[in-house]
Amino acid sequence: MNKFAKNTNIMASVRDLKKALKKTISTLALDALMVQQIKGEKVKNEINDILSELTIIEKDLVYKINHVPSKNKKEIKKHFTEIHNKISSSISGIQERLNKLME
Repeated sequence: MNKFAKNTNIMASVRDLKKALKKTISTLALDALMVQQIKGEKVKNEINDILSELTIIEKDLVYKINHVPSKNKKEIKKHFTEIHNKISSSISGIQERLNKLME
C-alpha cells in the first residue's frame, strides 16, 4: 500500500507539471494575441511564429514529461530538472520576444 501511495504522488506531480505547463503556454498565447490586437498587422507574422513555437514547445515537453527514460531515481530527477530548465528558458525567450514587439 505504501508503494502505491508513492506512485500516486509521482503521478500527481506529473499531472501538476502538465497542468502548469499548459496554463503557462495558454497565458503566453493569450499575451501574444493581445500584442497582435494592440500592434496590428505589422506584427502578425512574428505572432504566428510565436504561436507555432508555443505549440511545438508544449508538444515536446508533454512528451518528455510522459516518457521518463529510466526508473533510476537519480536519472528521473535529472530528467525532470532538464524539463523545468527547458520550460523556464522557453518561457523567458518567448516573453522577451513579446516585450520587444510591444516597444
